[in-house]
Amino acid sequence: MSNVYSVMSQAAASPPPTTFVGSSGNTGIDGASVTVDLSSVDIQDGDLILAGFFVGEDADRRSDMSLTSTGYTETTSLYGDDTYDINMKTYAKFADGTETSFVTAGGIISTASIAVIVSVFRYAGDVLPTDEASGLAASGTNVNADDIIWPEVTGVSKGDILVYFGGSGHVTFFATYDDPLDLADFTTLGTNDSEDVTGGYGYKVIDTETSFTANTWFVNSDGTNSANAYTVFKLSSA
Repeated sequence: MSNVYSVMSQAAASPPPTTFVGSSGNTGIDGASVTVDLSSVDIQDGDLILAGFFVGEDADRRSDMSLTSTGYTETTSLYGDDTYDINMKTYAKFADGTETSFVTAGGIISTASIAVIVSVFRYAGDVLPTDEASGLAASGTNVNADDIIWPEVTGVSKGDILVYFGGSGHVTFFATYDDPLDLADFTTLGTNDSEDVTGGYGYKVIDTETSFTANTWFVNSDGTNSANAYTVFKLSSA
């Protein structure tokens, strides 16, 4: 009887698996504020909201990127400097259940293009992924490349979710990434101003893998004149 009780107690104490709730995105030009509508996403108290904020510029410009939405923690801030630059930030927040939009602040240089993608997950623990120990699995930039070649993520186990955000700067109008075919909910946005940007997001649910390398995100833009940036989060309910 005691063994049965022990097994039942352990099962009852196990947290539910991390699950995907929904996502949304939007683009903007002229360096203006961008609003992502989250009203159709069933956000509940305690859900983890992750956002990727991408700005395409040139001439060695670092964007002054910030939010109008409150309560978010900046988890990465990346700048890739080439002929065509990429500025990228990611943000995280545990929801209070009242979130209906995600809004970036304006004031970015008026020739810049902007893309924003927001994704929401449930039962993703209780610590924001701000470093390796808490789930910031990988982050970086590449120059002389518009395609994103992803690093291997190790130390994963069944039920973990890897969430990918990436962006490329260029001047190829509304170019978007080809679907890599290995990520769920893959979303890619491209927008055009004097300087252009491509942003993307997707996630992978780990099954039997102990490591995972996402397929390259290919975009037909400016090749070696471009820079790209990326971030990978590892989510777990444990």
